[in-house]
Order: sequence, then structure tokens, then C-alpha cells
Amino acid sequence: MPHRHAVQLVYVILVIVFASGHEATAAAPPEKLRVGFSEVGTYAFSEKGEGKGSLVEIAHMAFKEMDHPTTVRVYPLKRLYLLLANKQIDMVFTIEKSKLQGRDVVSNSVPIMIVQVYLYTFAKGPVPSVWDLAGEKILSIDGYTYSNIRTRLEQSGKNIGFIEAISPITALRMLKARRATYMLGYKRRMDLAIQSIGADGIQSALIRDIPMYFHMLKTTPNAEPLLQELDAALLKVIRRTGHSAVTH
Repeated sequence: MPHRHAVQLVYVILVIVFASGHEATAAAPPEKLRVGFSEVGTYAFSEKGEGKGSLVEIAHMAFKEMDHPTTVRVYPLKRLYLLLANKQIDMVFTIEKSKLQGRDVVSNSVPIMIVQVYLYTFAKGPVPSVWDLAGEKILSIDGYTYSNIRTRLEQSGKNIGFIEAISPITALRMLKARRATYMLGYKRRMDLAIQSIGADGIQSALIRDIPMYFHMLKTTPNAEPLLQELDAALLKVIRRTGHSAVTH
């Protein structure tokens, strides 16, 4: 075979191989994204191992808009952070933070929920600002920092300590028993606890509103482009469904 024809044949073979490989790659489905939600009352909860609730449904619609296959599960907060740290999930939905358990993360910018943190007490008189407290023990739920409100109080130099409870109902019982004078709590979860066991005479004051976002570790490949794509999809879903980041 003449040299020129041999070179042409090799070139054609290489083009065919490259094209076949490219088509196979393009046809391959995107890798499934593992998404973990923190528990948010009836808005994000686990049922028979599956994520349920209106927030989970919004997420499903957004990922469908992106044409990105996902699995969505709902976990207690501590386990959620552990799974992310161990790279057993790729993305988490929880409160706004620049760091999750000391790990650098990137976040999307479209919140689909806003929660409220309140200070609760049975003490008489006006409820003080949490930032004016000194020398107090404050009840909180184990694993919650309330978007670093707890951390700021612990580091304030005002001799503030925390007593941890396993749930809002347990914390409310401890507050009723005067184990502490004050308690931090998310309004929606505390409303449910108060409805469950009663709390005559309890007072509360808003500390701050906290938007909830999706977060990924900075070290995750393509994390930022994926979150930007998620933002665009969420905006489409929000416009289509009329969903709003209702404050609870």
C-alpha cells in the first residue's frame, strides 16, 4: 500500500474511533447526584427511607428541570454533616453557613425556605435581646448552632453556657422545669412542641431570619457550575409553582 494511502487510512480510523468514543460519552447518563436535606418539620422529612415534604418536592422539580438524576434523603443534622464530610453525599440543604463543620463549602444563591430563630423564656417581664445576656445557661438542640448564633454567644466572653437537649419537646420540658432560664429554638419546631405539651406563660422574641441553601464542598468537581445551574432551575420552578420561601 502506498505510504500516502496508509496515512489516510490511519487518519480515517482515528476519526472513527474518536467520534465513536465521543458519542458514547455524550450518550452516557449524568452521574446521579446524592442530595441530603436536614430535617425541617413537615417540609422535609424521611418516610420509609425516602425524602418527603414540600421542600423535597421543589428540589425534585428543579433537578428534573436540570435533567440531572438525583437521590434525595432527609437526615438528622449531625448525620448530614458526617455524610458530607465522608463524601457519602454530594450536596446538602441546610441553613446558611460559610463553613459546615469546619469545611469550606460553596452555596447556591436562591433560598427555598427561610426559618426564624427565637429566644424563649418563662421569665416575667420583657424578653431581653439574646446579645444582652450574660452569665446564663441556655437550652439548645444538640447539633444546632442556629447559623452560628450559639457560637457567637459562646465566644462573647459573657460566661454563657449551653445545655443540650435531643429535641424541641425535651428542651421545652427542661425549660418548664427551669433547668435554664432561656432557650434557642426554630419557631416552626417550637410551635409544634408547644402545641404538643403546652407552655402557658412562655414568651419569645425573634433573634433573626435564616435563609436555607444548598451547599457543596469546594473540593467537589464542578460544584460551582452545578449550583449555578440549580439556581436557574429553582427560579423556573418558583415562577411556575408560585412557591415562596415562607418564613417559619
